[in-house]
Amino acid sequence: MSRIEVVSKDRVGLVSEISGAISRSGADIRSHSAKVYNDVAGNPMSRFTAIVEFDDSKSSTDELMRRIRRIRGVVRAEFK
Repeated sequence: MSRIEVVSKDRVGLVSEISGAISRSGADIRSHSAKVYNDVAGNPMSRFTAIVEFDDSKSSTDELMRRIRRIRGVVRAEFK
């Protein structure tokens, strides 16, 4: 299992897009949380953290990162 953290500009549908990217990459979400906060400029930001498990050896963490980083508003995405 791996822990992923995504920081992005908050908007409607964001969690759905991140969850979809994880699913399409062949991983299952075992647990997750999403928190909204304001950055230093007062902009709403979202921190999505999830524990993911990949189904098989065909799944790629690199592919998952590519999918997530293409989502509009994503500032940072990384495995921890």
